[in-house]
Amino acid sequence: ALTRAFFLWYAKRPGREDWTPPSFAFLFAIYAAGIASHIILDGFTSFGTRMLNPFSKDRVAWDSLFIIDFILTALLLVPQLGAWVHHRSGNRVKRATATWVFLTLSALAVWALARAAEFPFHLLPVIVASGIFAAVLFMPIWRGFGACISRTRWCQAGFCLSCAYIIACGFAHHAAMSRVRAFASRQHISAENIGAMPMPISFLHWDGLILTPNGVYQSTFCLRDTTDPAFRFFADSPSNRYIQEARGLEPVETFLWFSRFPLVHFTENDGKHVVEYTDMRFFTGDKGQPMPFLFYVSFDSEGKMLNYGFVGRAPRFSRDSASSSNRQ
Repeated sequence: ALTRAFFLWYAKRPGREDWTPPSFAFLFAIYAAGIASHIILDGFTSFGTRMLNPFSKDRVAWDSLFIIDFILTALLLVPQLGAWVHHRSGNRVKRATATWVFLTLSALAVWALARAAEFPFHLLPVIVASGIFAAVLFMPIWRGFGACISRTRWCQAGFCLSCAYIIACGFAHHAAMSRVRAFASRQHISAENIGAMPMPISFLHWDGLILTPNGVYQSTFCLRDTTDPAFRFFADSPSNRYIQEARGLEPVETFLWFSRFPLVHFTENDGKHVVEYTDMRFFTGDKGQPMPFLFYVSFDSEGKMLNYGFVGRAPRFSRDSASSSNRQ
């Protein structure tokens, strides 16, 4: 309604007499499609979203896309930039060059961020991506058909490519889930939850997780590897009065509602009793770095809660609690 009101006001400006504002129904459809696509794409990630809120508080997570998927972003963004480069004949080469430099630097920034987060990948994908950017931006100039492609066609191409990519990620997720289920079946594991989480930056890399009453099995593998993935078992700390007390706290209940593969760890130090919870969906491996969403509750020796909250440090169970007897 606000957009419609702005358009009506703008159409009354001098020189805009022949400008027809979009109808309310058309604007409503545009906004509805934008909001719906945002919610649905969130549902494709492993983070998920409360898609049916307020009717249901359950988080919908189809685990097909990584939480921040730069490939999907590029498939949607690059065609729109290509449409801007070729929408008029003047200064096409200059616009194409500036856009290519921007996209290549963005790819390098993603590579640097991945290495900083200790999810390194080779520089080759950045070089390949830069070559694809150059082909999309410069070949239409060289062949002379860039001006014949409308902005609509550019955006339709990006939409179709992104849909194809999401479908490919869905097939990859199915293949990854099959490997995780096969391991659980071979080991006769009493699983409470089974999942395969996409890893950056390729949809061929996955994190397999199996939640059991006593802990979580975890494995990182690539679908190109034909061998069976190697799982490690991370055990929960044995239940005690502090873990039971923490379990009944509302903040912990909220965290466990969010967490799909929770792991609990108990420590005692200098008279303090600390119960830690983490979601193994965000396990970073034996890298000694902090894990996101690491939640703690501390008690004194008499069982009185001292404080609680999120902490930013490496969990103690990252290496030592992985049971070597369950590696395969």
